[in-house]
Amino acid sequence: MLRSLFCVVLLTIALSLCSQQKVVLSGLEETVYPFSLDEGGISTNWQGLKNLFLEKKIIAMGEATHGTHEFFETKMKVFQFLVEECHYRVFAIEASYGAEMYVNDYVSGKTNDIALAMKYLDWPWGTEEVKNLVEWIRQYNHGKEASDQIAFYGFDMQNISIGIQYLSEAYFQDSSTCSMSFQKIAHMLTDHSEYEVYQMISKDNLRMRDTLYHIHQEMKEWLSRSGTEITTMFGSRAYDKIHRAVQNYEQSLDFHFCGLRQFGFRDSCMAENVIAIQKMENRNMFLWAHNGHVALQFRKLPVMGTYLKKIFHDQYYAIGFVFDHGHFMAYKGPDSMAGALIKFAFHRKKLYRGLMDCSVASMKKNTLTTAFKQSHVPAWMIDLHSTNNPLFETAQRYYDIGASFLNERRASTSVIAKDEFDGLIYFESTQPTILLKKS
Repeated sequence: MLRSLFCVVLLTIALSLCSQQKVVLSGLEETVYPFSLDEGGISTNWQGLKNLFLEKKIIAMGEATHGTHEFFETKMKVFQFLVEECHYRVFAIEASYGAEMYVNDYVSGKTNDIALAMKYLDWPWGTEEVKNLVEWIRQYNHGKEASDQIAFYGFDMQNISIGIQYLSEAYFQDSSTCSMSFQKIAHMLTDHSEYEVYQMISKDNLRMRDTLYHIHQEMKEWLSRSGTEITTMFGSRAYDKIHRAVQNYEQSLDFHFCGLRQFGFRDSCMAENVIAIQKMENRNMFLWAHNGHVALQFRKLPVMGTYLKKIFHDQYYAIGFVFDHGHFMAYKGPDSMAGALIKFAFHRKKLYRGLMDCSVASMKKNTLTTAFKQSHVPAWMIDLHSTNNPLFETAQRYYDIGASFLNERRASTSVIAKDEFDGLIYFESTQPTILLKKS
């Protein structure tokens, strides 16, 4: 017995040591965790990080673009590792809370149409990489008890009506007093598509604002009156999800009619949703979003990760992604700010050329990734709590690209890595995500 235990300990230590590699960054030796995206690459190479992940409640992984294949594949494989090795059971993505309830129905086996599920994961998530992840979660859940299944959530709040539409379809189609009251209140949202609601807002903003807020007030009162009945019919967990969907609807209204004028409003709402989801599930959780949302701060300003760190402290761990050069999908804008201003003034509808394969070259100005490139290792992760290298404690530059892209110079931004992230993942070169084909 003791001999077997001794062998297990030795094997664990050996795997941990084998998964590490010493590299030189800005003249100082550092320990990194190299990996490949081959089958088993993450699970083999990241054994040395297992204890770190086991100590956390939330692992949040960012991305330096919304359209990089390597970032998406890494996040999928890391999530699989967390599920299989560290008992993570909640997946949440930077997408509408209401829309992803449809996806959760698919991964839990309640519905069977993958094409319909992926309709609620539009760009940047409408890719083969994300589809493969959704299918993997569904397969993992098959035959398991509900308590051991992976739950799929969105934590964003930019869609107005879709969450209410889901509640109508999933819970309130019968002839009960509760359902009839809901349908009477929500009919304007359930009778029109999200696009039609936005069209009505653009035609008469003030009237629609008053109407939509009135619907919310009535819905809050209905929820207060019907809480016991809903809990009896569907259970307390379902009531919590319904309650969160109604609150998400209010967030979307505040965002569209007020929040766009307030920097960070969206991030504060996303953090609120993550906190609520974690409370509902009370299980380890994986977050997928852009670097600028998962970060501990963004250019000294509070973002989603800032609020989560205040609540979960060391049990929240934010991992940023960086890359030296490569291709990615983005909405391509004019090549210069002058061009952007001219197009905005005279050809506003043609400001962006559309979603396409974009690219950036290696740039010496990007001091962070230039230093990383000297490691001569194409892909690795570093735990920033394990280093005192000034490279991570002083302002450096790297590519940070969102949904749109102008040019290399505008895409390069400043970061003090240890102020913004707990860990970093580096890729020397990248390829674009694979978009789903339009049916």
